[in-house]
Amino acid sequence: MGTPAPIRVPRGTGLLELNVTFAGLLLAGCGAWRLPGSRRPEPPDVSHLVPVVRRETAVDRARHRVTRTRRQSGFRVHLRRPRPPCGDGSGDGSGDGSGDGALLAVVLGPGLPDDLATRCAADPVRTDGTPPPPLTPANFPDAVRTASVLLAEPVDGAPASAAIAAFAPFSAPSFDPGLRLWACDIGLLLPDPARFPYVRLALARHRPYSLDPLHLSEVTTTGFLRLLPDRTITATMTAAGAIRLELGGPVPSDVPGAGRTAVAASRRVLATVERRAAGGGDLDWTGTGTVLELTCVPTARSFTWSGDLVLPVPQLLPPSEYRLLVEEYELRAPDPAAAPAGRRPVHADRFGLTVSRPGRLVLRE
Repeated sequence: MGTPAPIRVPRGTGLLELNVTFAGLLLAGCGAWRLPGSRRPEPPDVSHLVPVVRRETAVDRARHRVTRTRRQSGFRVHLRRPRPPCGDGSGDGSGDGSGDGALLAVVLGPGLPDDLATRCAADPVRTDGTPPPPLTPANFPDAVRTASVLLAEPVDGAPASAAIAAFAPFSAPSFDPGLRLWACDIGLLLPDPARFPYVRLALARHRPYSLDPLHLSEVTTTGFLRLLPDRTITATMTAAGAIRLELGGPVPSDVPGAGRTAVAASRRVLATVERRAAGGGDLDWTGTGTVLELTCVPTARSFTWSGDLVLPVPQLLPPSEYRLLVEEYELRAPDPAAAPAGRRPVHADRFGLTVSRPGRLVLRE
């Protein structure tokens, strides 16, 4: 190996000699040095969040049957990218949060104050008084990291820790150019699929490689949002030209009363045939007057709402489009002994209808 060549670097009015070869050998032997973050991350700037569902469609042309399924998948959080101050030791110095390894963390802990932890609450309108179990990292199977971290805020004057389930929201594919917001899907798995609680998330920006207790930013809490139940609707053309409808899924375990009568009184399922002029918009659908209320039927595990819908004669002129809308409403009462005083939507789905050559409406497969 030859004699290392020095390099002269101007510094003020003098010269500083650096042995570049020695510095290169030192870095090659020790690897790149990474200093832990010494400044607390900026909190996430949450815009809004919405429930996330997965929809699946299966077509059985041999039986003239279409099955549509909706599965709850948690929440989608829309947020503005926080901009950490330059020089905070958090990354590449870009100042946009893209290079510091920041994650969006759900903060958990039943023993923490309400403003520091995620909360899961029972439906205040229809409940048997049993609170849902507290959420743990196991309820977030899609998290990229779970850990216990030390909080910067003391609780009752003493240091406290929180469990977190962290997700990665600051990557380019999660950016919505229309909303100009970043989106992060937070998958949530409930221990009791028949209980649909209200969830209020406590979110923080989490930087794993930091000094204690600077891993978490200040906590931002969202509003309460209800998870949507799983639902499956099957539509089958019968030999008589009607459509056999069946809607199934978990029924809330806190419905007052017991048996089919109590469950049937807790909700209403309607099937409506709608039409619009060919090429019309989403707001142009109107009812044709054909409405069927499905009947509650007990099954081995739960309950099903079913019925046979007789389709109307289609209007040929002017050219029209038809669809079948299925809606489920939950009936609400001020107390279990009172009659229902209102309703709220639980599920809605639609099936396409088409006009056959004999001039009859049939299910579009």
